[in-house]
Order: sequence, then structure tokens, then C-alpha cells
Amino acid sequence: MHLRRIACFLLGVWFAGNVALGWMARENFEAANALLKSPPYEIQKATAGLDSTRSRMLLHYLVSMEASESFPTWERVEVVLLLAVGGVLIADRQSRLFAVVPVALLLLVAYQYFFLTPQIVSLGQAVILAGDHAVARQRDQFATMHQLYGIVAVVKMLVGFALAVWLMILKSKSRRRRVADPDTEPFFDRRYAR
Repeated sequence: MHLRRIACFLLGVWFAGNVALGWMARENFEAANALLKSPPYEIQKATAGLDSTRSRMLLHYLVSMEASESFPTWERVEVVLLLAVGGVLIADRQSRLFAVVPVALLLLVAYQYFFLTPQIVSLGQAVILAGDHAVARQRDQFATMHQLYGIVAVVKMLVGFALAVWLMILKSKSRRRRVADPDTEPFFDRRYAR
């Protein structure tokens, strides 16, 4: 029972990390756009030689560089967390069968790490650097990869959520079974529960 709690805790950390990373990436691009719309006077003075297109390119490229570091780092952390969840589930006799779920999630993370993330980073930076001259095909390919990454992320979250719910249901079922079966209660409780 304690092992399932540990698995649920690790899944909670995994959920929180996924949500935080997605939120952070979105907020960084929003902050760059907000800064471009109304930069402080000091920034306007420092970038006086740059037109708005170059300023946007510079800020978006900076945000893209940050994302190109944070997403692969998080995906490596995901691997460690999911391996830990799988190990905990294997160690728990009642939930060994569920260890296949973290393995499936690991496959999705590997797909993101080795295929989607590198393409999104390279295409995104190419589109940013090309600016208004970016080829429509590049923009479309970037948008497609970005949407695919989002779909995989949502699938991961739903599968992980289903695993967490199932582990909680399994815990409550085993607790109800123990309460319903008086032979499993400790000797002290049976003797004095009259």
C-alpha cells in the first residue's frame, strides 16, 4: 500500500512538471510579445538601432534557446521519474501489472525527446531567423510538429492520470476488503470488539 502511495506521489511530481513546463513556455513567448508592444524606455534606448522586426527576432530567438534547453532537460527528468514509478509498481505485488503503463509513457517521452523536440527546435529557430521571409512550408511543418507534440503531451497526461486514479481505486478496494473480512483484522481488535 505504501508503495502505491509513493507511485502516486511520483506521478504527481510528473504531472506538476509537465504542467509547469508547458505554462512556462507559453508565458515566455507572451512576455516577449508584451515587452515588444511596450518596452521600458531604457530598452527602447538600448535597441534604438533595431527595427521592430529585428527586436522581435532577437527576443523570440532568446526564448526559443531557453526552450531548447528546458524541454530536453525536462524529458530526461521524465525518464527518471517514470522509471521510478515503474520500479515502485513492480515492487508492489498488487500493482505489478500496471508497470506496463510507465513503460508506454517512456516510449512517448522517447518519441518526444529523439524526434519531436529536435525538429521543433530547429524548425522554430529557422522560422524565427527567417522572419517575414520564412517559407510557408517551414511554418506549416513547424505548426504540425508543435501540434503533434501537444497531442503526445495530452495523451501522456491522460494515461498518467488514468494510472493514478486506478492506483487510488486499487488502494481503496484493498482497504474495503480488509474491513469487510474480520479474519484479516488483528487479534487484539477481534478480541475486544464485542
